[in-house]
Order: sequence, then C-alpha cells, then structure tokens
Amino acid sequence: MHALADSAADRPLARDLTRQWADDSDDQVAVAASAAFHIHLRHDHDGGTLRPGEWDAALAAIRREAVKRSFRRWGHQRGAWAGALLLDRLSALDDLSAGKVPARLNLGDTLGPADMTLLSAIADGWPALRAHFGDQLLTRLSEDSLFNHDNGMTWNYLALVADRQQLLSRELAQAVADQPRLLDNDGVLAWYASTHRGNDNLTDILISRLDDGTNARTLASMLLADPRDLGLAPDAVQERLRSLFRPDRLWYLPYQSGALEALSDGFPEDDLVRKFWGMIADARKHGEPAGMYPRTYYPLAYAAVPTEGLLDLLALDTRRMAAWGDTYFDTQFSRSIIRRLRRDASARAEIAAFILAPETADAPASCFASLTAAAFPVSDELAGNLTTRLTQQLLPPAPDITHDYVSGSDIPVPVLLLQILHSGIGANP
Repeated sequence: MHALADSAADRPLARDLTRQWADDSDDQVAVAASAAFHIHLRHDHDGGTLRPGEWDAALAAIRREAVKRSFRRWGHQRGAWAGALLLDRLSALDDLSAGKVPARLNLGDTLGPADMTLLSAIADGWPALRAHFGDQLLTRLSEDSLFNHDNGMTWNYLALVADRQQLLSRELAQAVADQPRLLDNDGVLAWYASTHRGNDNLTDILISRLDDGTNARTLASMLLADPRDLGLAPDAVQERLRSLFRPDRLWYLPYQSGALEALSDGFPEDDLVRKFWGMIADARKHGEPAGMYPRTYYPLAYAAVPTEGLLDLLALDTRRMAAWGDTYFDTQFSRSIIRRLRRDASARAEIAAFILAPETADAPASCFASLTAAAFPVSDELAGNLTTRLTQQLLPPAPDITHDYVSGSDIPVPVLLLQILHSGIGANP
C-alpha cells in the first residue's frame, strides 16, 4: 500500500486501486489506502487531469466517513482525517458533528498497534492543523473526553511522531512542563528520554515510575536497563537501583519489583540479583514455588541462572506457561532470554547444542531457534540444521505445531523455520 502512495508511474490506476478505502475492514489498511488515494488525487487535481466530479466525490466520502465513531469504523474515520490533511482541505471537517459535539478523531486504541501512517500525516500537517483548529485542536484529536480529560492519551500518540515536526515537538515540551503527569504515558516518557539524554533529572523521573501498580512491566524499568542509551552513567544508575532495596528487607524475596527487573536486565552480575536468585533456587530445592510475579521472575531468572542450568530452566518455564494456556507473559519471557543470549556466548552455545542434537524434535528446536535468531545471527551450522528440519517437516500431510514465544503465537513448524531462515535476526526486545 505504501508503494502505491510513493509510485508516480500510473496515478489513475493507483487511485482506482485505492478508491474504495472506506470499505476495508482492517483499520490500518483503510488508512494506508486512503493516504495513497488522496496523495495521487491531489497531485492530479493540481495538475488539472482529474475526471469531472472526482474531487467532489472524494470530499463527500471524507465528510461521510469522518463522523463514524464505532470502534468497527475507526479506520474509516482515521482515513477520512488523513485524506482531509493530505488534500489540504481541513475545512471539509468544519461543520461536521457527532451528536452534540464537533466530529473528533480517535488517534488509536490500546488493543492494537499505533497507526503510524495517520500519526505521520498529523505530525507533518501540524502547523496547518493548529492554524485551522486553534485552541480546539487537542479537543478535536481526543475522541474520549471522559478518560482523556488531560489530553494524556492524545499526547501519548503524538509523542510517537513529535520528532517529525518542530512546532509539534515544542508544544509537547511545553505540555510536559505544564503537566508533568503526562510522563506517566509511555509514549511521552519515551519521547522525553530520547530528547533529554544525560539530563540531571532523567534518572529521578524514571525511578519514580518503576512501578505503576499494574501487571505490565513499566517502560521505565526497561529504559533503566540500558543507561548508556540514555546518556546516563551505568554505575550511578546501578547504585540508585540498589538503594531502593531496604537493608532490613533483603531476606524477603520481592514479589513484584520494577527496580529488580531493571537491575537484573542491566546489571546481571549484581550481588542482589544473585542473592535473590539464590533464594528462589533454594526454595525450589525444597519443593516450594518461586514466590515471585512472572514479570519480575523472568528478568531475574534468565539474568542469574548458571549456563549449565539454562536448558532445565527453559524446559520448566515453558511447561508451566503451556499449562497456563495464556500468552500474556510471552513478551517478558522472550525478552529476558534474548537479552541473556545476546550477552552470553556460552548460553548461545548451550541452546545451539540442544537444537543440533539429533534427538531434539523439530517443534522445540524451532521454538528455541526463534529465540536464538532474535538474539544473534544464525550460524551456518545452525542454518543447515534448520534447513534439514524444514525439508522433513514438508513431507507429512500435516506439519507439527509449536508455540513461538517471540511472536506470542502458535505456528506451524515449517512456517516458523522459514521465518527464521529468511530473517537471519529477528526481534529487538
């Protein structure tokens, strides 16, 4: 779809292929098709080569779709706003209303990925949007006024593209200065960290957001695991993280701790990391459970487990996750393993030996190979083994199925093997 937007070879054909953008059931496809259609439409309009009535029909479609508010229609609504921006016809939205309020745009939802086509169009058109809507702009970009009273959700999405436009970036900086709580939104926090590298108060801002009381791991705990990327001194960050553990509580295993997650990821040799892992190992020797929440357990476990115990731990944890029948913690599980494999050549060798062993079945081999490929380029020896397994998997009428923890999905083994062999290196957790 993006190739259609960029192509100038046959603009009428590109318009014909994307004219029905509002009929697509996939939100992101609808927006991408709208962008392609309206880019070519404006070019041919400016060049005087449009068919009679085509321009007016496009504006009518924008007005029709811009007021649709159902979650099943968000892609159409977003496509309409993107079209108005790309045609430089924001006036088409002026008199539209949804009930008793002016038509608003839903920038995104927490259940799906951000629509970067839409957000990029908004960033690039920010001066025009601000000039047209004035002080009402953020209100028009805030679909849910009840849960977005401080425009936090709106700024959260805009922060993803703020670096594309100076005026937008300046307005976001001013909004954060006026409302520091905007930093509680991951998108805004990520923008702040990238634009304030080495800032004296960056460590404090991140540490204050290590735990937010939810099941999800916080962005702050992941950012602090790589202090050099933030322009921060690793030793100083490590010491600050260690200071969060009270000396009189070190005999109690933290159940859920953003500080321990960051310490485990960023400083796996720290004696507190080793101490807490030793407490879990001792408990298991006596048949007791780990006693730690999964999001904290996985970074700790795969930072501290000795190489010779890595395969046994992987077998234990994958059996337990399969018994749960839930993929909620797949991301934290795979992220922790991938970080270990990236830094530890002996761990990579241990996993590779397991995959190469003739007695290893194709399903677990492909599962572990996916984790390996996400951490490090696949060696020629490993690629040859996976190619042989792929050939064998193509012979039966029905292939084996495995669970891929990198993508968090059940997948046919040959499909996963093809992905590994063609990608060379995968996710960047």
